[in-house]
Amino acid sequence: MARIFFPDANSADNYFRSLKEKSGLSWELLAVEFGFSNRQFCDWRARRCSFPGVVADFAKNKYGLNLPLEIFTKEDNWHIKDAARKGARRRFELYGELGTPEGRRKGGINSQRTHKIRNTGIFQAKKITRPRLGSRFAEITGALIGDGGITKGQVRITLNSVTDKQYASYLIDLLSKTFGLGVSVVKRKNQLAIDLLMSSTKLVDFLNKRGLLRGNKLKQGLDIPLWVNTKEAWQRACLRGLFDTDGCTYTDHHLINNKTYVNPSLAFTSYSKNLCNSYARILKLLSFSPTLTTRKRVLLRREKEVIRFFEEIKPKNSRHWKVYNKFMEEYRSGYNGTASKAVVSH
Repeated sequence: MARIFFPDANSADNYFRSLKEKSGLSWELLAVEFGFSNRQFCDWRARRCSFPGVVADFAKNKYGLNLPLEIFTKEDNWHIKDAARKGARRRFELYGELGTPEGRRKGGINSQRTHKIRNTGIFQAKKITRPRLGSRFAEITGALIGDGGITKGQVRITLNSVTDKQYASYLIDLLSKTFGLGVSVVKRKNQLAIDLLMSSTKLVDFLNKRGLLRGNKLKQGLDIPLWVNTKEAWQRACLRGLFDTDGCTYTDHHLINNKTYVNPSLAFTSYSKNLCNSYARILKLLSFSPTLTTRKRVLLRREKEVIRFFEEIKPKNSRHWKVYNKFMEEYRSGYNGTASKAVVSH
């Protein structure tokens, strides 16, 4: 997927302000619309990092907004190729050609023989703990479906390095205790993102057998595994993992008769239609009233249900609780434990 670069701060800021004007949405709701955080939009506007081409495509298709002519693009992970090329050049300058094909072949054979004798070696698969189906594994399943990725030998969950910092610590502990593996944390260069990584072919095979897809999960019809739906407790746990990674908590302001009414709202975003439908279906089974506003977003907007969601689903990501607690402290009104919409005077 291409990354977009603006030549200067003014062109970036003008582009995103035009997007805000054409959409008629606040920065917060615009971020929800695109499935990113408000902070991420600020970083794009300030050119602190590049932004994905899929965002520009969506803006053009929905709002008719074209990119400026002076922008340029690069493919994902371009910096890795540049670094590898520079490293290879420097290695050659220092050491010259490192051996011949025949010498490398003999060295590889000797290395494998030594590892076999010592019962060591890179080809031994790591031992893992295989958890039983349950709430803990269902929560991890939700997190992997939300912001995870699985390759041939590696499992990854990508989080915001700032807003998800506390949640990252929680997930690291949960993953290591569940699978008995170490979790590496890798900061993405020039991005406010970190990857939680577990390298294990046995783990990949185990997750595949439990319905978690390897490779491009969207092209394979990303959805909640069937086993999650066999118990209500597992459904709640899976929703928690999904919402903690791909969910958004925000306050909705709307004007009626010159009075601004404020109520908390929850949004879940995914480019998988199957996943959005399943997310909404589970909410309905749990007696919530979700609405599918687009093919990739599910909203929960009734104040009592938002409060019940936090009481029953119990999100673990503190960024959700910060917004929710701020609403409860600043806007909530009522008595006898009943919540009602708050009115903000002009």
